[in-house]
Amino acid sequence: MRSTTEPFRVTCRLLDGRLNSADGLLFLDSILYHAWFIKYAPHVLQGLSEDNHPPHFGLPLRQLEGGRYAASCGFYRQHSVDVEQWTKKPNFTDADKMSFLDIGKAAKVDISSGPHRAYRMPNIIRLVDPIEFYGFGTIAKVEELLRCIPSVGKKPAMGWGAVKSWGVEPWPEDWSTWTERYGLMRPMPVDEYGGDDRARYQVRECAIRPPSWKGCNQTLCYVPEVTISAENMHGRGLRGE
Repeated sequence: MRSTTEPFRVTCRLLDGRLNSADGLLFLDSILYHAWFIKYAPHVLQGLSEDNHPPHFGLPLRQLEGGRYAASCGFYRQHSVDVEQWTKKPNFTDADKMSFLDIGKAAKVDISSGPHRAYRMPNIIRLVDPIEFYGFGTIAKVEELLRCIPSVGKKPAMGWGAVKSWGVEPWPEDWSTWTERYGLMRPMPVDEYGGDDRARYQVRECAIRPPSWKGCNQTLCYVPEVTISAENMHGRGLRGE
């Protein structure tokens, strides 16, 4: 039986509400892209040999022109923005550093510069309500992939962005690209978007398809406003719980 596609909403609840993100942007298609490799080709993420090619790649989303997917950014109400430090220290248990641990000798290691430099890295941490995404695709398959994702945002190993739960439900309309209520729902190339609300959006280089780190997938875009003010919560799709 052929799977049916339909509009849906994804709700991501974080364990403590802390999201590590400099620009606040999260992309549903990129999250599902990463989940696909976790589930079907983990050896690629581990940097191992690709001799055993994974099965045919495909996300359970409607594909749009230009290789883009019908999937929005994450939208959320933001309570605060703070800076927390991530401290990097040399790991002297690595094989290439064991020489510094010679028994009976005092090794001097320069941690102010070079490969063994220790430093404190500032991270922008946002305290947010549940994050909601919108898309058009196969709900059961989206749910299956999202179960592979334990965290969102940067530096999850430090505890930021830990996911408490994912929820996927049908939605009455396709909100993956643009809505009358919120405007842009995902970055759009400046030469493609002709909406009357262009002046409200920031213009910058941004990814329009996964993987977002690839230069060929980035172009000059109008970028949506993903943080939602309290006054805009009334009567809108996003929930304030």
